[in-house]
Amino acid sequence: METCDIANDLEQYGSLKNGSKVVIDKKKDEGSCWEFVEMALREKGYQNHEKGGLGDLYVWGAPVDERLIKTGDILQFYKHEYKLKNGTRSKRGPLHTAIVSSYNDDRSIVRVWEQHVTKPSRVVRNKVYLKATGDCEEVIGEVKAFRPVKRLR
Repeated sequence: METCDIANDLEQYGSLKNGSKVVIDKKKDEGSCWEFVEMALREKGYQNHEKGGLGDLYVWGAPVDERLIKTGDILQFYKHEYKLKNGTRSKRGPLHTAIVSSYNDDRSIVRVWEQHVTKPSRVVRNKVYLKATGDCEEVIGEVKAFRPVKRLR
């Protein structure tokens, strides 16, 4: 299965290569997290999400083991929260969607492109902990990973 090139486009150009500006640091559509991800998938010829394949979670392509996450995979968060050793807490959810831009070796920490985590809502790149490690002492909730699938023509 090929790696989705959406995250690389965002990283290198701040836009999707076919001309549509994703516009880093700007709001996309109404500002919901899933709208940004769906727009990026549609622009690159990937299938859009389906709802309900995993309960209330969105399904963004082929399920991927969290330990095998690659750049361009889609993460679907469900009541995800982590607490750092300095007391800082970060929440995503109850439902939240993001695109993986990079990750560490054991995939305990990922950087993602996401929307609807700032006020006003805009596309930003953030670090997210998927497992307790280093300066992160606790992670709760669920994260599902998906590899985008090209649309059949």
